[in-house]
Amino acid sequence: CFQRSNGETIPGCVGEGGGPTWDYCYNPAGAGAALKVAQELFAASAEFHVSATNGLTPTSRPPRADVGNGEVGDRGYKAIVVLFMFGGCDSYNVLVPHSQCRDAEGSAFDLFAEYTAVRTNLALPKEDLTPISVANGAQPCDTFGVHGSLGVVSELFEAGEAAFVANVGPLVEPVTKAQYYDRGAVELPPSLFSHNTQQRHWHTVDPANANALGILGKIVDALVTREPSPLHAGGYSIAGSTRMLRSSLIPADIIDPREGVVRFSAYNRLHQYIENMTRYESRGAFAETYSAALQEMLGRTEVLGEMLDSVELETKFGGSGLDQQFEQVAKLIKSRAVSGLEREVFFVSRGGFDMHNE
Repeated sequence: CFQRSNGETIPGCVGEGGGPTWDYCYNPAGAGAALKVAQELFAASAEFHVSATNGLTPTSRPPRADVGNGEVGDRGYKAIVVLFMFGGCDSYNVLVPHSQCRDAEGSAFDLFAEYTAVRTNLALPKEDLTPISVANGAQPCDTFGVHGSLGVVSELFEAGEAAFVANVGPLVEPVTKAQYYDRGAVELPPSLFSHNTQQRHWHTVDPANANALGILGKIVDALVTREPSPLHAGGYSIAGSTRMLRSSLIPADIIDPREGVVRFSAYNRLHQYIENMTRYESRGAFAETYSAALQEMLGRTEVLGEMLDSVELETKFGGSGLDQQFEQVAKLIKSRAVSGLEREVFFVSRGGFDMHNE
């Protein structure tokens, strides 16, 4: 049972005792409570969670870096919200050439017929597509077809609130069809046709680097180091740990879609002692990773929890998993006056888009 030199007593230290030079005290009457606390602290230690020896350095771990040292001022607020649909979406059946199409020379050409010939039994008939119009001459077709299940997307496009970005991907370098078949002519992204690898490429937009930071994490890094006026910025995932938010400077906060900020239930009772355990940097990579994450989590969950507890939304969200994620995003955006952040990035996700049975 610990009683630090400031005289503070923890469960298990009963009765009177201690002084400015005392570091430890023990009273048999509180042995059960003291043992319980010791077990809790042991289970929270790096020694319990990693197999290597946790050798400590004399260097105290620095607190979380500020999200920017510029003046908040009147620079406004902007946010990016990424909805990542995990799987391998068949994009050629999302946006389909429909009618009034032209070839590269501008002559009339039936691109829908070509689409049908190439896709054979996978091609969608025109009656299953929702037509959308584009500016005359701006695209190969004046009318495209959108998959019939994406009616809301079609409405948003027609209202000028959504856009399709087609024929793009995380390449290492430009490649033609001939170069693709001539293996070795150019560098290709590794593991083409592998869903999990290609999803990682989309998270980093750097397929040549297996250890690349996430694209949203790199955006945050660039914002907080912008010269001459860094911005206050941060990132959040409402879908668990994600590669897209991996940053070299600002760790992303993970928010539970149903509970919001999940706080450590024993924070008031144990946080000072855990902070003491994690105060110094570890020599080993595994122990340092664990201790740094634990130290970060204890502080951030309290800060974010207090910030979001006071937020009330006027918009009512549904009960689906995606609704719950977007509700947390809305709360975080509404709390920006408290957080002081000027730029934020959010990651939400939904699975089930492998399309194997289509």
